[in-house]
Amino acid sequence: MDHWQPVYTNASGTLTPFHGEPPRIGACPQRLQLELLTPLRLKHRGHYVDVDQLDARVLLGALATRIRMLAAHYGAAPRGAAPFEHAALHAAIDEVSIETSHLRWVDWTRYSSRQRTAMQLGGLLGQLTLSGPGLAPLWPLIALGQWLHLGKNTSFGLGFYRLRETPPGAA
Repeated sequence: MDHWQPVYTNASGTLTPFHGEPPRIGACPQRLQLELLTPLRLKHRGHYVDVDQLDARVLLGALATRIRMLAAHYGAAPRGAAPFEHAALHAAIDEVSIETSHLRWVDWTRYSSRQRTAMQLGGLLGQLTLSGPGLAPLWPLIALGQWLHLGKNTSFGLGFYRLRETPPGAA
């Protein structure tokens, strides 16, 4: 799961086109760890989701919505990402749970040139483990989310996560 190829170098401002095969996602593991590497900002019912409010439905529902919107705007659904049918998607999400969570809220400040002020952009960082039979049908979406990011302010690099397979019995 860790075969990354940089496409942009910040120091030189160089954009490198991707050449080669798209990454293969392999088989869906039984348990999956998401490592949130940049703050994840999710809104649910008008409020930002805090550590104790995050559940699989909020997390995976936001991911499915993001991918569905990107697919509608930029083209067809990604190959292998069949669960765009609303009822099947939500049935699968209902069969996933957050088994363990080691998250914390982190505030991040950035300066907005347009608004000429500092902006506070807090979000969740850490690791969480997902499990359940619903992982298999959602696997293509969860894997794709590593490259698309998740939540609000993804254009600033927020909502970046990587997947780690968690062996059975590990907490």
